[in-house]
Amino acid sequence: SRIEEKTVFHELVVRMAVHKNFRGRTIIRHDAGVAGNFGRALLQGLQRVNLEDPVFEQAFEVAASNQVEARYLLTPFFMERLHELSRLSAARPSKAVFLGALYF
Repeated sequence: SRIEEKTVFHELVVRMAVHKNFRGRTIIRHDAGVAGNFGRALLQGLQRVNLEDPVFEQAFEVAASNQVEARYLLTPFFMERLHELSRLSAARPSKAVFLGALYF
């Protein structure tokens, strides 16, 4: 009998504990331009979140069910680390998702 390997999923997956209380959804993706970003957010029923970090804003788009909560989760340190991971990794993250307590 011969065993055959087939790659079905080829991405980097990281699961982290976030020691903050939140209830909504926040999704971070690589920027897809104005039209692409707006369309993605609408399809998921989320609002586009504008952040104060111009370097992060140029590389990523953020959509969330709660604007204030998204800014609470996306600290300057977290944005810097995600951007650095994206620049250094060959398997750069295409999406980061925060799911709050209501979605478990």
